[in-house]
Amino acid sequence: MKIKLVVFSEDMQYVEHLVNYLNIHYSDTVELNVFDEEEALEEYLDRYKADIILLDDGNNSAFKSNAIIVYLTDEADAKKEQLSVFKYQKGELIYKTILNIYASGTDKNLHNFKEKGEGETGIHMFLSVNGGAGASTVAKAYGVRLAAEKRILYLNLEMFGDCEMVLKADGKFTLDDILYTLKSRRGSLPLKLESSVKKSPEGIYFYAPSANPINLMDFTGEEFLRLLEEVKSSGLFDEIVLDTDIFPSVWMLEGLKEADDIWLVADGTAASAEKYGKFQEFITALEKKYQLRIFPKMKIFYNKYSSKTGIPIENCGLEIGGGCPRYEGMDEKTIMKKMANSNAFTKGFL
Repeated sequence: MKIKLVVFSEDMQYVEHLVNYLNIHYSDTVELNVFDEEEALEEYLDRYKADIILLDDGNNSAFKSNAIIVYLTDEADAKKEQLSVFKYQKGELIYKTILNIYASGTDKNLHNFKEKGEGETGIHMFLSVNGGAGASTVAKAYGVRLAAEKRILYLNLEMFGDCEMVLKADGKFTLDDILYTLKSRRGSLPLKLESSVKKSPEGIYFYAPSANPINLMDFTGEEFLRLLEEVKSSGLFDEIVLDTDIFPSVWMLEGLKEADDIWLVADGTAASAEKYGKFQEFITALEKKYQLRIFPKMKIFYNKYSSKTGIPIENCGLEIGGGCPRYEGMDEKTIMKKMANSNAFTKGFL
């Protein structure tokens, strides 16, 4: 199935560039028809169906069609009530804007889903044992490391997380677009996942954070599981790096069940050891209550570890997944890259 896209514009030089780009990169998902005369377009719409019609900004023509009308605008931050796409941006972002608009009005998908069990998408969950241990930095570094060979989605569900402080990419869509589609059950979630995702220069995919943390507060366990299932079956990603708060939210609890491995990030301080003890009691009770096996999936990563003062957590019974020293005078992005390119994710750290 393809998006039936009709372009009606007087700027034929621009249209030629746009059509060439879409035909080269997205011919498998977009079927294009171009018009520069209104009468010819009306005759076409009398006979054929269109999903989206792209018009020049200011064109007030009315067409006998159920197609979504979208305007090509010269304004980068157009705040009009009408749907619009900024003309002078990267072709990929124009396509994603069109795809996002289309996704809001359909429950269809443009791609074949992966069959269950076919190239199963792995989930790597990261949690901080104690505040300030740097679990998010470690999670992003792990994602960058894997991205050298795989398509990695870094999914940050921390209540106050902001991955765009480190990961940069163009695009206006955020996690809120995904959450709205999940909650409203309107539109195509697979297409929203594709149109809203960004890719950093380091090669990892991510969703920009919610505009307001309150949007995550009523995110249910059922919605989280549906999100994971759609991401896994979409075929867009090979692995998911899930970064979440350690306090027991519904998606944190479901994440513990669904994850293939769980990385606990500690910093080798006495506070870290004490808080791990409490977390251990929580996991033990959770396993007993729900008949789960969580401990076998867990491993420790020692971040900001001092060879002089660092204290490994005694008798925790967990595999050491790796570790790294404290990097002084570096911003998070530099630390992330340094960690990803080091031997931090090896068992022989201590």
